[in-house]
Amino acid sequence: MAEGTQGVNIMETMLYRYGMEEEEYLVFDMNANASSLGSRAVRAICARNCGIGARGILVGPVKSQGRDRMLFYLPDGTLSEEDPAASTLAARYLQEKG
Repeated sequence: MAEGTQGVNIMETMLYRYGMEEEEYLVFDMNANASSLGSRAVRAICARNCGIGARGILVGPVKSQGRDRMLFYLPDGTLSEEDPAASTLAARYLQEKG
């Protein structure tokens, strides 16, 4: 196991895989999972050498100003403000899941 990923329980986590322009993203739907997803788990899941591997993880839906939105975590576990591909996939996911 890679350094910094010990103790992360991701075995009971439901993730959805979305691809765009040869990049793969994962979606963590807060309505489909009993647990939350923190930076440490994001790093473990996105690690290409020991995890699923992904460009990042979209987390949500989160209510913001009366609307559903998704948060985007980079593979290093930090929140990102802007990622055009992630924004497109977030909109697609929210539309598909209603």
